[in-house]
Amino acid sequence: MAEEAHREQEFAEKRRLVVELKGKERRRKKRIFLFILLLLLILLLAIFYWFGRKKELPLPAIELAQVERVLPPDPLFFFDGSPDHKMRRPTDVKVNPINRLVYVTDSFNSRISVFDVDGNFRFAFNKLDKGKKIRRPLYIAFDSKGNVWVTDRQWQKVFIFTMEGKFIKEFNPKGVDRTRWQPNAIFIDKRGNIYISEIEKTHRIQVFSPDGELLVDFGKVGSAKKMEQEPGVFAFPNGIAVDNKYMYITDSTNRRVQIFTLDGKFVKVIATGGNPRGIAIGYMDRLHIVDAPGHNILVYDKKGNLLTQFGKVGAEKGQMFYPNGIGTDGRRIYVADTWNHRIDVWAWRPTVVTPPLARRLLPWWWLLLPLLLLPLLLRKRKNIATRDFIDKAINEEKLSIVKKELKRLYVARTLYEDFKELEIEGIKMEDFLKVGDY
Repeated sequence: MAEEAHREQEFAEKRRLVVELKGKERRRKKRIFLFILLLLLILLLAIFYWFGRKKELPLPAIELAQVERVLPPDPLFFFDGSPDHKMRRPTDVKVNPINRLVYVTDSFNSRISVFDVDGNFRFAFNKLDKGKKIRRPLYIAFDSKGNVWVTDRQWQKVFIFTMEGKFIKEFNPKGVDRTRWQPNAIFIDKRGNIYISEIEKTHRIQVFSPDGELLVDFGKVGSAKKMEQEPGVFAFPNGIAVDNKYMYITDSTNRRVQIFTLDGKFVKVIATGGNPRGIAIGYMDRLHIVDAPGHNILVYDKKGNLLTQFGKVGAEKGQMFYPNGIGTDGRRIYVADTWNHRIDVWAWRPTVVTPPLARRLLPWWWLLLPLLLLPLLLRKRKNIATRDFIDKAINEEKLSIVKKELKRLYVARTLYEDFKELEIEGIKMEDFLKVGDY
């Protein structure tokens, strides 16, 4: 009896151990499941953080790139050369890329006035050869050496000076009847070609080589009934800007900007309205266009979309009165504020260029990585049995209970060979036992 009780106690202890092991297994599975959930949460947070860093977030007083409307530039200051060198009706202003000085066609003073970028007067010049002088300078441009090219309305000529203001020569284009030739706007591209709007005989655009050969000649005088119609017809073209592909012409009285290829083929019209005068390509490759009667500056992208405008009528800072010419230098904008007799200086706010949005998030299969942990969750614990355990379960007819609780037993190969042919309590031992490497 004592031995029987001992066996019962031993079996109960083993049963308790089995239940305890099953409880530990359930707790282990719960920990694995929670660990997988935690990994998924961390992965999702990482994806959202990564995605959030790619977005363009609006920042106060900082313009974001590539938007339909942009913040206008800020007025910095204005200068007029006073008290000793006060300007009178300046018509154009440009920054010389070589010496970084600001050149102004000081029209009613019959001279070119030169300032530093902060508006401090440096010098002025107006002398030609044989005791002659500039009469009514209108527009200005620079060649690759920094030489100053000036159109003069009264002389109806183009004069060339050094950066220091020393007269070099008069521009004598070939193949042009200069008895009826009135150059107006002027632009010189990187190749040295000279673009001139001519308004004497007919209003047209002429392009010359650095040697003065006439390369392109197109346009005729006329009034467009609608701004979008009659391309190539001009009424006082007052501004020229050129990039690597196109030339942009302000067709003033027709209230528009016309765009042509470099060989004079029409591309499109930007209907600005008003009376566009000077034009310059500046910061962010934008078109800056002076609207004289609007007393402001219109800013377009090269597709013809209006981005912003700035300025209003008046004589205070940030105001204008019939401006005419314009020049750009980095983020700065210099405006010939003609009837305020000064140069207005504006500046674009720094632009934050953010990386574009990713075409897609992380590859979708990254979400499947946590599934690699599922085998840990689904893995069954291997219940290892000894000969004594199996013998006791058989002798006490409790093998079916063991199978129900443990599903399968792992045994040594010798033990498996001893029991595999048996069928006990309807249980085929060959199926219930499995050989383990122990």
